[in-house]
Amino acid sequence: MEHDQANDITIGSVTGPTDGQDLLKCYFRFDSTRQTYSFFDKYHQELARNLRPGEHFRFVLPYVPDTRWKLHISRNGCTPTTVTGKWKTNDMHVESGASEEPDQSYQAQAGGTGDCEPIATAATAP
Repeated sequence: MEHDQANDITIGSVTGPTDGQDLLKCYFRFDSTRQTYSFFDKYHQELARNLRPGEHFRFVLPYVPDTRWKLHISRNGCTPTTVTGKWKTNDMHVESGASEEPDQSYQAQAGGTGDCEPIATAATAP
């Protein structure tokens, strides 16, 4: 079965050390019903789900098994199709402190017009 990329919010840029390049082509998917994101590696394996902007999450990329990642997810603008955040890596063999904040940035964006659409539809009085 072929992967449909239409709803992928793909990480297209990262800053910082070269290990950040492993994030390129990883992607988020937005669930408009739950208003949450899921995160996938570049081979379409789901690594995290039920993510909300403002949260941190940890994962290991199967193709980089000695590295533990910590990402912070933020929404950029008024649409759920652009995600930005910070990232940090730690060696799996080194204890990492919970207070370590991600300090390198990434940006992910889905295709489309880039028009500003409301994230949730507000009810209006007649």
